[in-house]
Amino acid sequence: MFGEAAALIDLGSVCNKLGRYAEAADHSRQALSICRVMGHQRNEGLSLRQLGSALLGMGELDKAMIHLHQSLDISHKLGSPGLQAFALQSMAGVCRERGQNADAVDHLKKAAALYRAQRSDHDYAEILIDLGTVLSGMDRLCEARESWEEAHAILTELDFQQAALVSKLLEHAGHPRTSGTSDAAKDQP
Repeated sequence: MFGEAAALIDLGSVCNKLGRYAEAADHSRQALSICRVMGHQRNEGLSLRQLGSALLGMGELDKAMIHLHQSLDISHKLGSPGLQAFALQSMAGVCRERGQNADAVDHLKKAAALYRAQRSDHDYAEILIDLGTVLSGMDRLCEARESWEEAHAILTELDFQQAALVSKLLEHAGHPRTSGTSDAAKDQP
């Protein structure tokens, strides 16, 4: 049963990444059912997160948030910062879809702090990219650039392709060293 549930969670994750949300929801529901029968709370939390992400992709925002809150509750009970960050990241996605960008920023900052404390650099960088995107959409460009610059510095060491994508975000936003320099500073030797 455990192996079947784990495989279904993985299938749900892959389907979510491919945008096949109905399939992801089906796999996640099956996994959730098995995990609840087994009493395996960590995988129950993962199943709930995958189901919430699938529902988000399907535009069922209220249902998505219910499942994501359940996942977050389990992660708190288990003391699992990775699962907490995972759930918070998806909750930020629901908030963005609802136009609740301030809440999305709050969720992403909490997730970033959890990943940073775990020294999960790649996950931390990905959260910083998301955070920068939300901040940019709120016309908080200086904060967005700071977030993207930190992500870029991390990804330069870990993932050259993703670092290149962040470079494009920085170029598009106007890198602070070129657009944020005052005229007086430019005249200094």
